[in-house]
Amino acid sequence: MVLDSTRLSVLLRETVFGEAVSAMLTVGLGLCAHSLSAFRLTLGSDTSTDVMLPLPMRDGWGR
Repeated sequence: MVLDSTRLSVLLRETVFGEAVSAMLTVGLGLCAHSLSAFRLTLGSDTSTDVMLPLPMRDGWGR
């Protein structure tokens, strides 16, 4: 999984009558399948850090 974030060049509104705010688009790409695995649209500045952990192996799966 490769994550990439970029600031969008458009402004979005949080609500119908709210102020326009900038947004960040974060995309998760699968390296093996060459597919879009996830995306996230974050309003405002993206200063937080997200941590993702894989699920544990299921019983009965080989190495």
